[in-house]
Amino acid sequence: MKNVPLTRRRRWGPFHLRSFRFKMTLYYCFILLGLVVGFGGAVLAFFTYFQIDSMNRSLEESSSRVAFHLATQGIFFIDSEEYLLLRGTWSLLHLDFQIYDEGLNAHVGGSGKLHPGFALSPVLVSRLLRQGQQPQTVNLLEQDFAPRHLWLMPWYQPPGRSLIRVTWQEIRLPTRSYYVVVGMSLDNFLAARSQIAYVMVITAAIAGLAALFLGYGAAVRAMEPLTTINAFISQVSIDNLDLRLPFEGKDREISELALHLNEMLNKLERSVQQLKQFTSDVSHELRTPIAVIRGKIEVSLLKERDPDYYRKSFGEISKQVANMQNMVEVLLELARLDALSGVEDPDDVDLCLIAEDVADNMAPILAKRKQKLHLNLDLAPLRGRQGLILRLATNLLDNASKYTPEGKDLGMRTHSDEEKNHAILEVWDSGPGMDAEGVQRCFDRFWRADRSRATPGYGLGLTLVHRVAQLHRAKMEIDSALDKGSTFRLLFPLDRKTLEEYRMGLPQAEEENPA
Repeated sequence: MKNVPLTRRRRWGPFHLRSFRFKMTLYYCFILLGLVVGFGGAVLAFFTYFQIDSMNRSLEESSSRVAFHLATQGIFFIDSEEYLLLRGTWSLLHLDFQIYDEGLNAHVGGSGKLHPGFALSPVLVSRLLRQGQQPQTVNLLEQDFAPRHLWLMPWYQPPGRSLIRVTWQEIRLPTRSYYVVVGMSLDNFLAARSQIAYVMVITAAIAGLAALFLGYGAAVRAMEPLTTINAFISQVSIDNLDLRLPFEGKDREISELALHLNEMLNKLERSVQQLKQFTSDVSHELRTPIAVIRGKIEVSLLKERDPDYYRKSFGEISKQVANMQNMVEVLLELARLDALSGVEDPDDVDLCLIAEDVADNMAPILAKRKQKLHLNLDLAPLRGRQGLILRLATNLLDNASKYTPEGKDLGMRTHSDEEKNHAILEVWDSGPGMDAEGVQRCFDRFWRADRSRATPGYGLGLTLVHRVAQLHRAKMEIDSALDKGSTFRLLFPLDRKTLEEYRMGLPQAEEENPA
């Protein structure tokens, strides 16, 4: 994914929310508004549900009572005492009713306090009868059903005193049937609902303003550590890498961020120090051969020399150039290894065979120094790059030979530790050994102990060994003491499968070669 430059991102202008503080303020505001609106909406929904349910039950119960009363009387008159009593009782309940015959002609009716002269058109009554006895909401002014569920919304405001909840019951008399249509005004319900919605809007507005102030204050407090970190990072440079963030005891996330930044600065400071040391060491190591080369050339040019002198000078110059070339090659190889993150396409490698090859290759050098090499080799298979492992073992044995006095002993050992799942390579010498500082620093580039300055080399061999071990996920152990020699031990991940195959093949090999 291609990264978009920061200057390009800013072209979105003020509509793009770039401030984290502003985003946090909006976050707090939206959370609080959401809680208020959600709670108000829940209150409004429950109020509406329970009120409608209560009205429906009242309508059904009242319509049944009216129908039963009129049906048992058998006949009703508009001026009868029973009807007047019924109409008075109905008015106290804020209910309206109208009686229709089979032809949907209106007969007598009663009016409540809210809708005097309650009456529905024959067309609307016909539609009401077809809908069944489920209560319906009717708009009296339009003589039509209110929009389904829309009238429940707080913003639906029809003309005053026009919405009514109605239901009906059938009256079966001996000669004919009648229909009692009972209605209940929704005025009080709509007024109460409007008040709830109004209170909810006012509360949401107040909560929004409070959320802006509280959210901004909380965002400022939350951003204080980040502001401090930002100011701190702006002060960091190559000249003051010793700065550290003091955030112990703060919030866990801020403490972790400060800890990681401090660890990054520690690594960066160590890297810069190593780079400075590396530059100084390279300059120091190259200064001697360059000075020798320059001196030889200047002396050779002072006057005419015989051919033997020139041949000797050129030989020394060639030797110094070879030393510099070897150093540069090792540095390039280390740079190549540093660029790797692991071993790709590993091979089957046995430390036993590697040790045998290294011993054969080093035999002339050991013989020249009159050193005796002790080999104790057993199967130790692993997965890795054979060329790198060979270079590692060669460097270890060469290093042991350099520091072992003439005529003394040194050795190599390979074996497998199945319990700990290790393939082990050990190289020991009879050299001067190292103190605790030497054990810690022996893998640094160009580092050599003061007592080893006269030993040939550049201080890069063990550095290369350390890097190859890292690429193979090997552990390194050093047992060393002054005047008692050193033992370098490398613990590679064991290849158990190959080890089992070796063991299965050993008896067959012994039968084929009984000698």
